[in-house]
Amino acid sequence: MRKILSVIIPVYNMEKYIRQCLESLMIREILDKIEILVVLDGSTDRSEEIALEFSRVHPESVRVISKPNG
Repeated sequence: MRKILSVIIPVYNMEKYIRQCLESLMIREILDKIEILVVLDGSTDRSEEIALEFSRVHPESVRVISKPNG
């Protein structure tokens, strides 16, 4: 299905909040219509691990982009 909305989530050391943030977007009725881009900016905590969990479960909707801190 064609995506109609992109949600971009910039993340730097947000381990405490990222799971709740991503769970709030896991709405079954719209999940196939949205693209969630998690942009990790050199996090040193478990943020990337948590984001990757969501991308493995919902590969068609969640994409993780990891880059060095900048």
